Amino acid sequence: MKKVLLCLGLLCAIVFYACKKEVAPEVPLEIIYSDADLQKSFNDFGFTAKLTQVINDTSSIFWAPSWSEAKKKNTNDSTQFVYIPLYPQVKNATTNKLINGTVLGVAKYIIVKISKTTSFFLAQYASQTDKPVSLEDFTGNVSLRNLATDVISFSSFTNGKQNARVSSENSNLKTNACVTTYTCNWYNWNCGAVYITLTIGQNFCPYPAFSPCGGASWELSDSETETSCTDTGIIIPMPVSTFNANYVERGPDKPINNLSARLNCFTQPKIAGHRYSYTVTLYADEAVNGTNQLFDITNSYRKVGHSYFSLEMNDITAGSSKRMVIGYYVQSELRAVTGIDSPSAWGDDGNTPYDVSIQTNIGEDTFMLLVQTLKNKGNPTYNLVTNNCTSLIYDVFGGIFSRYNGGLPDANQAIGPLGTGKTPSQFGYNLRKQWGSDNRMFKRSNGSKSPMTTNCN
Repeated sequence: MKKVLLCLGLLCAIVFYACKKEVAPEVPLEIIYSDADLQKSFNDFGFTAKLTQVINDTSSIFWAPSWSEAKKKNTNDSTQFVYIPLYPQVKNATTNKLINGTVLGVAKYIIVKISKTTSFFLAQYASQTDKPVSLEDFTGNVSLRNLATDVISFSSFTNGKQNARVSSENSNLKTNACVTTYTCNWYNWNCGAVYITLTIGQNFCPYPAFSPCGGASWELSDSETETSCTDTGIIIPMPVSTFNANYVERGPDKPINNLSARLNCFTQPKIAGHRYSYTVTLYADEAVNGTNQLFDITNSYRKVGHSYFSLEMNDITAGSSKRMVIGYYVQSELRAVTGIDSPSAWGDDGNTPYDVSIQTNIGEDTFMLLVQTLKNKGNPTYNLVTNNCTSLIYDVFGGIFSRYNGGLPDANQAIGPLGTGKTPSQFGYNLRKQWGSDNRMFKRSNGSKSPMTTNCN
């Protein structure tokens, strides 16, 4: 897409395009007075269709608005800005089901400017780093698209402050100083999962300045350009990021320093003539009990919930048990704003809250294979999106539960601006829907906690 603006000022550009082609009109101020009205107008104008981004032939991203997180900022008595964060849902293009995918160095918002009229913009923030975007101290480039006219303007920021607008000749934008904004979408399938990023540049399409897995090349999925020969006059105040402030994960309360050694309790010689049974239990502690809400801002202990599991070996003859209740964690506190990769740790999760659980008995060979699988894990790198406490459960236990009730449910969810991955809340929420009628294997905690680790200390 390439357009040349011949009018001076944003309002003139809007009038020009409104006269030349059919677009959604700017909305009179008096029509918009609540978040619900903003959402309805956004949908009625067909702007939702502009939030889908094609990655390649097999996958796409829908940038889903979180209207409940809308934030307002008044710049003066006559102008108000409303910010609605967009969270990426990475999907299979054929089945439309969510798939694991990580978005790096990108944040997107719907920005609504309310003055004499109400205008909808798509703001795209590109930081050229492999870290989640922190808007509070954002350094990078921003493209701002008027969704009614598709006119795009460019801005750059340093430490959260907007830099002076300049042209390619490094002079202040005047009537005859033209700037072409390039908005470029990139993807990488070479790291075992899909990674997505965005770059924004003036007069060229910048190549990403980082690699998600040690030198693997990026592929350009699409790009768009916009040439502007006048400053649009739009100043982009910075939104407040609810996600960045609240998506925090903690390390374990009771770390297990050597998981392999602790698991040896299950491999000790059995007593001849005794009968044994083996049990696996999976636990989901939702952020908000009974919902798939991503995090709970009122919970200072564990805002994002937790998934964990237990292994139990019962000596039926002697009436004794060995049990380990285990969780997979970041090594210490990890905030989404600081990164998505971190050293990992194992924790003893005995006597830990949960909301729902599922349990099954397995054979001795399968149980011992699980023990060895966990021993072989060591301490893999923790990733907020692709290798977290919930995705580890699916990796280790998905095959065992595949024979029951259609297997483990879909636990994929948009994890803020980071991408799509498995979460405790989606795991627990869909367990209720898929397994809730199975009184033999499914259990609601009703405020109880998991059992203690026993004879495996």
